[in-house]
Amino acid sequence: MRTVGGEVLTTENAREFSSAAKGETLEDTIRTIEGYSDIIVMRHFESGAARRTAATSDIPIINAGDDPGQHPTQLCLK
Repeated sequence: MRTVGGEVLTTENAREFSSAAKGETLEDTIRTIEGYSDIIVMRHFESGAARRTAATSDIPIINAGDDPGQHPTQLCLK
């Protein structure tokens, strides 16, 4: 993102250090983040989180994977 002139808002360790730790829903968090962003790239610990985010968000979502599910942005070359 920085290479193309963008900025990064990180929510690393959000389940420990954010409103999510206090019970805020993923949908509430996404609604807040989209007020500061043009796009969301999301990797989440919960299966199906990207799907829930896409259903909630009015801005584009890039699925960077969920813990038990697929990781669509990772590539394995042989």
